[in-house]
Amino acid sequence: KNSTKQPTNLHTHGPHLSPSGNSDNPFIMVAPGESFKYTFRIPKNQEPGTFWYHPHHHEFVAKQLSAGLAGAIIVEGESDKLLTDTTDRTLLLADPRIGSDSSVMDTSMMDQMHGRSGDYLLINGQLAPNITGAKGSVEKWRIVNASPSQFLNLSVDNAELIVVGTDGGKVSGYSVNTLRVTPGQRYEILVSPKSTGSLKIRNDGAVIGTFNAVAVGALTPVKVSIPTLKANVTKYLSITQGGSGMMGGMSFTFNGETFDPNKVNMKAKLGTVEEWVITNTSHMAHPFHIHAWAFQVVDRGDGKPDPGWKDTVEIPVGAKVRIRLNFADFGGKTVYHCHILDHEDTGMMGIVEVK
Repeated sequence: KNSTKQPTNLHTHGPHLSPSGNSDNPFIMVAPGESFKYTFRIPKNQEPGTFWYHPHHHEFVAKQLSAGLAGAIIVEGESDKLLTDTTDRTLLLADPRIGSDSSVMDTSMMDQMHGRSGDYLLINGQLAPNITGAKGSVEKWRIVNASPSQFLNLSVDNAELIVVGTDGGKVSGYSVNTLRVTPGQRYEILVSPKSTGSLKIRNDGAVIGTFNAVAVGALTPVKVSIPTLKANVTKYLSITQGGSGMMGGMSFTFNGETFDPNKVNMKAKLGTVEEWVITNTSHMAHPFHIHAWAFQVVDRGDGKPDPGWKDTVEIPVGAKVRIRLNFADFGGKTVYHCHILDHEDTGMMGIVEVK
């Protein structure tokens, strides 16, 4: 039920769901005062993982998310049993604008150019919370970046972070000191403290919380087998900057085209795998996201793959990123877009149709 004064809808970000009818359909509009019933049929081959939901009505996405409309979705399954004796904490990170009236949704030309941000990065709606480790358990955290535009660089003092899941499911564990999370992305991590006591949780060095470690843990992640996709065809997308637009001649587009709800920009054949080569010729990094179908990153822009299944990937400045999309199980029409949501709202989005 839409109890706001704006049109809205619901997008389930990440699950492998049909984009048609009353499923994960971004073209649905729920008008103020109206209700709409969604039905999501989760396929049997859906990978267990960490997903989320937020509004997706074009031109209203960034403002409604920045006002707090978001939540996590957890899909459970057999592969969750691979990690035993772990906690299961969902940490939804967001920087909502805080206030008592609708001015929190206002935007400036600078917001539209770089993406809006709030004054504080919150964890589950809390400012600098304390997380106390559970005795006898390894800490497993599900990280969701629900910010409209903020790229996160997360770390925990004197602790190792072991990635065991990405946007679309489990991966063989690999270790990082700092976890880079673009807007829209999710990671499942094991936190391995090297000492007990109060350890600071940081983003870009700034403290955003405290982890009270009760034990030093030795972790042995399990191996996960993910088949490598082979592409049937290669297509090209270019992130371009310039032209006329709401940003005073500084709009961002795909292949120089602004979103047109009546135009299909990419067509794919059901049951095929396509390789998309995405080149960023603009002055800033953009997180690329596509609905409904997952992909593998075979070249993240430096010649190296990015492990696991993804639905969102960073396209660095000047980089050429190659992804392979698995258009499996169902057809339909949906969108791909930049997940700096002010960019999406001002036209950095295209339509893909699978038949």
